[in-house]
Amino acid sequence: MSKERFSVGYAEMASEIGECWPLMRQLRPHLESPQVLVDQAIRQSAQGYKILVLRLDDEIVALAGLRRQENMIFGDHIYVDDLVTNEKVRGRGYGTKVIEAVEQECAAAGLSTFVLDTALENVDAQRFYERHAMRKKAVKYLKRWTG
Repeated sequence: MSKERFSVGYAEMASEIGECWPLMRQLRPHLESPQVLVDQAIRQSAQGYKILVLRLDDEIVALAGLRRQENMIFGDHIYVDDLVTNEKVRGRGYGTKVIEAVEQECAAAGLSTFVLDTALENVDAQRFYERHAMRKKAVKYLKRWTG
């Protein structure tokens, strides 16, 4: 049996970001094409957004879109916009490896906090985060309108 080879790094070039699309689309189905993801990621990069990818051999099996932020609630922290593990390989520890990589990113930046949101109906994700010593701290409200 061969040993799994992991690598963690950032998708920096447009082609690397586009390669994240099939997995990102599992979390964000409104992203209609790799180019839509690339364009959105480039716009968000002005705010520090970047995509951390976990590869198993050459396949992206998990990722986290993140950025450094500062606000009155949490102070200086890493905010995780997106965190997803390929649904075909969930339960194998890849999400944990991404969480650990985000924690290392925080430590390297001299930070001790990272924050993320998840949908109220995403109970599986909530259980996953709670297993990783994350605690619910807020409820986010949203109002949309046209015009």
